[in-house]
Amino acid sequence: MTETDEAIPEEDQDPAPDLEAALSVERDRALRALAEAENTRRRAERDVSEARDFAIARFARDVLEVADTLERALAAAPERDSALAQGVAATAQALHKALAKHGVARVEALGALFSPDHHEALFEAPASPDAPDGHVAQVLEEGYTLRGRLLRPARVAVARGGEAPAEPPPPAGSAVDEEA
Repeated sequence: MTETDEAIPEEDQDPAPDLEAALSVERDRALRALAEAENTRRRAERDVSEARDFAIARFARDVLEVADTLERALAAAPERDSALAQGVAATAQALHKALAKHGVARVEALGALFSPDHHEALFEAPASPDAPDGHVAQVLEEGYTLRGRLLRPARVAVARGGEAPAEPPPPAGSAVDEEA
């Protein structure tokens, strides 16, 4: 027999292994395409949700200027019991209620430990029992969050000097108690 007699013609070879390999490759590509489509759908849903939740951010910042003006008007009112002061207070309260309804909340600042994530330090003030070192001693402008995301930091004075706040005692049964 010669070499040509031993070789099997191409059309007589079993095509199954080649077809199975091609099918496997195409199945993998299809699964990857499905996964990518699902990821794109989820990403689009998240983007739409965030856009819906935070679309009012710019508007809310502008409205906060109105809230600040109402607070300054109340602080400057010579008589807190006057009809004008009561009207301004009621307006400020209604405005804050409307802001809260849409997810806008005040940042608790006075007496809190200074956090650059929520506070903007404008100056330092002497420490006191109400505001130990490193805590907010005075709030000059309220800070706000929108659904947990910072909208505007509280502009504050930070207490410096004096003793640092005392460390809380370790819990009973801790390693420190056992050493004593």
